[in-house]
Amino acid sequence: MEVTAITRRRHPILTSFISQVTPSESSVIRRVAMEPVFQHYLKSVLSIRGVKRVAMHEPLTSLYAVIAIQFARGAPESEIWRALHGAASLHRFAGKWIIAVDEDIEPENADALLWAMSYRCQPQYDLKLVPHKDPGHGPRGPHDGGETAAVLINATLKGTFAPVALPKREFMENAKAIWERLGPLARYCWRAPIRDYRPRMKEVLKLQGLIAHATVRAPQLGVDAAERAEIARLARAAGLLDTPPLRAVGD
Repeated sequence: MEVTAITRRRHPILTSFISQVTPSESSVIRRVAMEPVFQHYLKSVLSIRGVKRVAMHEPLTSLYAVIAIQFARGAPESEIWRALHGAASLHRFAGKWIIAVDEDIEPENADALLWAMSYRCQPQYDLKLVPHKDPGHGPRGPHDGGETAAVLINATLKGTFAPVALPKREFMENAKAIWERLGPLARYCWRAPIRDYRPRMKEVLKLQGLIAHATVRAPQLGVDAAERAEIARLARAAGLLDTPPLRAVGD
């Protein structure tokens, strides 16, 4: 191939960064490097007591926007705020949302983070906003020349609470045994595409004699013969067809 000319727009649009949506190859590599960098900075450089772990949220947020800091139970509140401010200042644009949590909160689990923020945080006392943060890559906001801010959230326990109550061991073991028996059928019926769980579950109810037929209305599609046979096999293996059939609705 012989290149004779390279042309461009009169007013080109120049992208600042080209990469995949995270998680991606580059974000996985960056994460294993950046999390230890933050943890080392907080524990060894700033000598903050109680820091156990730093987790950077990866899916869609590209590691830098959401940072969770896990603390040992009973860490002084002064140390928690030192860590939050320290994490906000280490990197030019990392740390738009920085959350401190206890060691019973899994920092990689976004649901657990939201739970801690919902029930272990009083925003009027436990939230600080640090302005003049560089927004990093991506579109800039319309205010303050595009500057953003860091939101520091202390979502740790502020007192002593009763431990989480669990049922007695015998009930937990019984529930586990039930799930091990019903799990294969449940996972099969609720697999993707999830919209098809209704006709699948109707087939189970029909096999049990709880409904007279498994007809579904358009645009919903019924199950095919192969799927119906697999549902019957799993239901039989789960012991759902061992009991005498119940009276069907409509009989």
